[in-house]
Amino acid sequence: MRHPSRRRFSTLFVRAGASAALLLLWASCGPVPKEAAPAAEPAATAPRPAAEDVSRYLSNDGQVKVQLVEDHLLGIQALPGGNIAEYSKGGKRYRQFLLKAPSVALAAVYMTDLKDAMSNPKFVAGFGGYFGELNGEPAFVFIKNEYVTGFLGLSREESDAAGRIAAARIP
Repeated sequence: MRHPSRRRFSTLFVRAGASAALLLLWASCGPVPKEAAPAAEPAATAPRPAAEDVSRYLSNDGQVKVQLVEDHLLGIQALPGGNIAEYSKGGKRYRQFLLKAPSVALAAVYMTDLKDAMSNPKFVAGFGGYFGELNGEPAFVFIKNEYVTGFLGLSREESDAAGRIAAARIP
């Protein structure tokens, strides 16, 4: 039997040394516990923040009434409470809603929930919002900072003009 060359011997030694090091590392990890960690209780849904009255940011021009809805604004389960105002201007009746989210990120989530509740939503690039139908009436929704607002009952062009005025009033 031939003795391996010195080069082969060193290669075998390095491989054996690496295997021994891995075996030593694995053995030092200790035994794996037989019992799994106790299952965490399902996280309870965080309570929604109380609806904040932000009616001071709604226009008073043509306003018929304003109310604070405690939860599920516009009847959408995913939305918290907020304000909804009714307007009558030039023989046209429409509504504006406004809610304040705890953060800008959550406002974006609420707007997505509104978009999902709409039929045939179209993206409005100038506002970063959507125009479509909500509960059978034209609807336009957008966010500004942590505020989610929109108009129900106005055409696309009327919503655009009203949205610009509303955006100027919202901080």
